[in-house]
Amino acid sequence: MAVVRHGQVHQHHGSAPPGSPALLARRTVLLAGTVAAAATAGAVWYWKPDSAAPSERPAIATLAGHGYMVNAVAFSPDGKVLATASDDSTVLLWDVPNGTLLDALTAHRDMVFSVTFSPDGKTLATASADSSVFLWDLRTRRRTAVLNGHDGHICSVAFTPSGKTLATGGQDNTVRLWNVADRRRTSVLSVPGEAVYALSFSPDGTVLASGSHDKSARLWDLA
Repeated sequence: MAVVRHGQVHQHHGSAPPGSPALLARRTVLLAGTVAAAATAGAVWYWKPDSAAPSERPAIATLAGHGYMVNAVAFSPDGKVLATASDDSTVLLWDVPNGTLLDALTAHRDMVFSVTFSPDGKTLATASADSSVFLWDLRTRRRTAVLNGHDGHICSVAFTPSGKTLATGGQDNTVRLWNVADRRRTSVLSVPGEAVYALSFSPDGTVLASGSHDKSARLWDLA
């Protein structure tokens, strides 16, 4: 593991340089003026946006610790913790101000494709190719629940703004909704013939957007 600051790149073997639009277009998340992007070399870069073009903007830190490609990144609501998910089947938690590794969550048995924090920052949800979604208590950093039901890889997870419902999307062409409090599945939405790779709730939590392999997005009325 290493942290490299001031725009220096560590173990970068991909074709896109750290500041390039191609890399920014992979997996990015914006919070509190900081952009984090996941890369193919098992590292994560993040930036402070300014008026400079992306190709001219140096990374303020490189977080290197994963053994394989990083698939997803997510900031905690307060911006102090960054979660990174990888093909190496782990989720790493990073202290953003210091650029140091806080912990490694290692319970998944296969690649981890998606990660998201609950709105209150107390719970982390992770989705994996092992057909499971894990919920983690971020105070103890222990797994508190396993959500099973998808057949095949689970590619995306998203909390409602209230944090009471979690949506999960998978290669089994479904979106599943879960009650976070009792861990029960409350609904299954079918997406005929298409895997679901992206999920997002509207600010009031009444509409769910899903993105699929068929180049389309769907809107679901949950009111």
